[in-house]
Amino acid sequence: MDIKLRGVLNILLKLKKSHKKIFFILSILLLGFLYTIFFIKLFDTKYKAVIHSSVFLVFTMFILLLIQKYINKLQRSEKKYKALFESTKEGIFIHSIDDKGDFTKFKDVNKIGCKMLGVDKEKILKKTLYDLIPKGDYKYFTKDNCSFETTIKSKNGSIIPVEISNYYFKIDEKKMIQTIIKDITQRKKREERLKESEKKHRYLIENLPDSLVIHDGEKILFTNDLTAKVLGLKSKDLLIGKSVYDYIKPKYHNLINKRMDMTIKKDIKTKPLEEEIIRSDGTTFYGEISGMPIEFDNKKAALVIVRDITDRKQKEKFKRQVKQKEKLLKEIRKYDEMKTEFFANISHELKTPLNVILGTIQLFDMYLSNSELKKDGKIEYRLKIMKQNCYRLLRLVNNLIDITKIDSGYLNLKLERRDIVNLVEEITLSVAEYIENKGIKLIFDTFIEERIILCDPDKIERIILNLLSNAVKFTDEGGLIKVTVYDEKESVTISVKDNGVGIPEEKLLEIFERFRQVDKTLTRNHEGSGIGLSLVKSLVNMHGGDIYIKSECKIGSEFIIDLPAREYTENDNMKEDNKGGSNSLIERINIEFSDIYA
Repeated sequence: MDIKLRGVLNILLKLKKSHKKIFFILSILLLGFLYTIFFIKLFDTKYKAVIHSSVFLVFTMFILLLIQKYINKLQRSEKKYKALFESTKEGIFIHSIDDKGDFTKFKDVNKIGCKMLGVDKEKILKKTLYDLIPKGDYKYFTKDNCSFETTIKSKNGSIIPVEISNYYFKIDEKKMIQTIIKDITQRKKREERLKESEKKHRYLIENLPDSLVIHDGEKILFTNDLTAKVLGLKSKDLLIGKSVYDYIKPKYHNLINKRMDMTIKKDIKTKPLEEEIIRSDGTTFYGEISGMPIEFDNKKAALVIVRDITDRKQKEKFKRQVKQKEKLLKEIRKYDEMKTEFFANISHELKTPLNVILGTIQLFDMYLSNSELKKDGKIEYRLKIMKQNCYRLLRLVNNLIDITKIDSGYLNLKLERRDIVNLVEEITLSVAEYIENKGIKLIFDTFIEERIILCDPDKIERIILNLLSNAVKFTDEGGLIKVTVYDEKESVTISVKDNGVGIPEEKLLEIFERFRQVDKTLTRNHEGSGIGLSLVKSLVNMHGGDIYIKSECKIGSEFIIDLPAREYTENDNMKEDNKGGSNSLIERINIEFSDIYA
């Protein structure tokens, strides 16, 4: 369109030059006419003048016809190109440059130019190009043809974005300028919409929860920031131009080739596939990869979505481990039930004949006390050894039975409202004779006279006797064992303290573990199964209390029990206050202290 407009302008401006030629021809004809008259007067020859006049008239008529034809042609051409000049959609302004190199006032402007500015043609012809554009855009004008974007202000004050193009040409050696001003409002709106659309798409791409890669089968053409982050790179620009194979484990390369052919060459969308992806540091992670055909920069490519499924893989692995552990747990429970059943049966099988043997020994002991055989010290000593070992076996069996019941949940407390101070004192004093016979001093002390709590007296007795037996084992002759009761408002504290050999610090955490003996060298002279303290802790815990130990080597040990001073609830298993006979207490003492008298 611009080339045609320039042609129109050139033709329109050349019309004036054509008129000059016409005037020149007319001048020649006039001279010819005067020449004919001159010859007629000069020769006064009738025939010669007529001949000359006839020839001249014919020649003149022929020339006039040619001139008229040429003028008509020029008028048609002028009208045609004038219509084209006015019908263009761009504003056309004609002006020139003065001697100083500045733009002159406009010499002509088309209707579109007037409409664009909202000003009459007469007013526009009084302006220059400098009056239309911002001063800051003067720098874009050069001596050669130029084109740039700027804004102009219309009569109503609205700002119109335009594209201005200047074209230089000459008429009669005078430099002229054709300025075409194109309204680019719609183009700017389209560009703005395109920018906004691009901004939205870029935002969506950059905020995708997955990595996005566009490649042509050989190299990466585009990617998002998340891809670089997942691969451990500082910038996505580091990926552009790289091969996709650099980030896929080699064992997947053949499969990748097939999928690329499907996507790029056959325009087939590929289903998600799990592959191992290599990070920049060499580590790998599992990604779920799917691809689809796309056109990028006017050529076929593949758009690939990569989803990091590390968490999903870990969850799947965790589920498998859970299932394996559940299976293993079921097997362990099954074996544990078998073990529990075995211990229950074996304990019963051991206890039954043991009771028979112990009963027989007791009958024999009664018979011996009323017989002449009493004088035989050897028989009495051997009976004592037999009874001692029966008690020891009975203690072991009882402990095994109770541990088995605790593990299986069948051991229940039979709670009573008892004075815990009195109960602990009775138990302590009941073994005073046994302990003092070992050359060890036993002291009972209390900071309260009475404290009624809910407890199982038999289990408390079992706890205290076990701790006292343990203290006697590791306290040398001349040592001291002290039992103390404290009132702690919400609880009652019972302390069993000795000044024996003590326990190494690194062994304190193991002291309550089942079948664990702190140091076999310490227990070499004393029997023990490693069950007692574990059973004590379980019985204390069943009361809702806790037990812990303080000990130093060669200084002694202190076992501290905290029992809650709670009231009766409906869930408690109560029984009548029954202290039992002295014979049963003596037998229980014999059983608990059976490891001492060997």
